[in-house]
Amino acid sequence: MNNTSTVEPQNTKIQTRLVLETAVISLKEIECEICNLKEKHLFSNFFLFLSYYSFIIDFYNRNIESIISVKELLLLKYIDMIKEILLTFKENSSSETHKEELLTALKTVNEKLFSTINNIKEQADMNLSVDLRTLHDLIKTDF
Repeated sequence: MNNTSTVEPQNTKIQTRLVLETAVISLKEIECEICNLKEKHLFSNFFLFLSYYSFIIDFYNRNIESIISVKELLLLKYIDMIKEILLTFKENSSSETHKEELLTALKTVNEKLFSTINNIKEQADMNLSVDLRTLHDLIKTDF
């Protein structure tokens, strides 16, 4: 019975790592595609998209146990959605309306990603404060 309780978290970690690795591959595909964009606002928003996701994925790869909810993993679903849109997007033949809709969608996703990064940083700061207090308390009791 004890074996199943240790196997389950391991399987979850493995599945999470696979999701993160798949997301990295998709981000690289997006990176290759955005080099062809001529419109600077689209390019810069895609670049932000890549940067924000790269930060988030890197953080979770280093701190897999920090993923506390499915919501955080669901955030990764936007990568493939945006990738598919980008792969079918033809900048030269797209109407201004389509370009604006894409830009608006990117800005919305980027705002959510920025908020997630701020939450990660706040949590890391809180964890550091707790660790420092614990260390301080341990030093007090030892000496």
